[in-house]
Parts: sequence; C-alpha cells; structure tokens
Amino acid sequence: MKIKNRKVRLSTLLTGLVAGSVILTTVILLIASYQSEKESLTNAYLNLNYSKSSKMSRSVDSLFKSMRMSLEETATFLSENDDFKDDEIQDYFELLRNNSRYFNSLSWIDESGVVRSIYLFR
Repeated sequence: MKIKNRKVRLSTLLTGLVAGSVILTTVILLIASYQSEKESLTNAYLNLNYSKSSKMSRSVDSLFKSMRMSLEETATFLSENDDFKDDEIQDYFELLRNNSRYFNSLSWIDESGVVRSIYLFR
C-alpha cells in the first residue's frame, strides 16, 4: 500500500482560515446582536407596562378615595339627621346613586348593628 502525500498550498490554507474567521465572527456578532436587541425590547416592554400600571393604580386609587369620601359624607349626613323616615332615606340613597353611580346597592345599619334597609339599584 502506498500512501499519497497530499500537499495543501499555503494560499489555500490562509484563504480557508480567513473565511472561517469571517464566518465565525459574523455568527458571534449575530448572536450578540440578537441578545442585545432581545434585552432592549424586554426592558422597553417592562418599562411601558410599569408606566401604564402606575397610571392605572393612581386612577383606581383616586376612584376609591372618591367612593370612600362619598360614603363618609352620606354616613355623616344621615347620622346628623336621625329622624329621617325610611322613605326619605330611600330618596337620599337614590340621589346618591344617581349622582355617583359608584354603587349597585347600599344598606342602612344603625348603631346597634340592626339592618334598617337594603337598597338594590338596577
């Protein structure tokens, strides 16, 4: 058996080495670019969500404060006017509901814990 010696030219070897380096560098740059773009988009998405959720939180907080204030004012008014009849209280609750539309039902409970009335609105 005879083994043939194949000789590789130096120019072919250098061309292959340069081509391999260029391809490897291009692949590395593409992967790094992809990772950087993915991280940038993720951060932008999270910042946008945080901004929107903060605005929504402030809006809901403002709504709850307004609802609480409405209930406190109603409770104060009704406690100062203890002599109201159930029909007058019903009218006042109807007025409260028509002005605010915060609640779909209201109940009147006296100091002793007895439920005097429950008003359901449709």
